[in-house]
Parts: sequence; structure tokens; C-alpha cells
Amino acid sequence: ARKEIGVDAVDIQTALLDFIMYFKEIQGDNKVTDINVWGNPSTLDLGIMSNAFERTKIVTPWHYRNERDLRTLVAFYPEIKSTQKTIGVLHHPVDDCKTQIAYAKAIYSKLMSGK
Repeated sequence: ARKEIGVDAVDIQTALLDFIMYFKEIQGDNKVTDINVWGNPSTLDLGIMSNAFERTKIVTPWHYRNERDLRTLVAFYPEIKSTQKTIGVLHHPVDDCKTQIAYAKAIYSKLMSGK
């Protein structure tokens, strides 16, 4: 994961503006208050991003009330996370995200099924 940091690196402002374009694609016709953003934990991941938005004077694209914490979801079925295999390279941001999505989806499905 560390080897990729220098490859095709962009400045923080460009990265944040690219993220906003991605966020708006996901948002579609929904209001900003309809879109939840997740962090693991929310205070770290979303805090880092919020700080970056603030420092670059770019408005954070999500509403603060829609910040969610993956650790809270995991607390319902921690065994699902503990048995989840790592997708890709450990500590690679995109691969970590894919791994977290996989176990979040499994936990959410279990919660919705009522089992």
C-alpha cells in the first residue's frame, strides 16, 4: 500500500473536488441530508476529511447529521467482521474500503433478516 502513495499522486484540493464529483453522482436527485457517509471510526475518517475540506475552504458535501460509524454496526455481529477475509492488500485504502463494505453488507443483511 505504501508503494502506491507516490504513484499518480494528486494534491489534496484536486482529490477533494474529485470526491465531491463522485459524491454528487451517488447523490443523484436526493438531497444532501438523504446521503449517509460512513467512517471506521467516523470520528477518524470523516474527521480527517472534514478537516481537509475546512483547510481548503471547500464545503463538506455531506450533512453532519448523516455521519455513521462502522464500529457501531459491527457491534451487532462482531463475528461477521472477525471472519471476513481481507480483500486485496491490507491497509490499502481502496481494498480496506472493499473489505469494510463486504462485512457491513453482511451485518446489515443479517439485521434486516431479523436473524
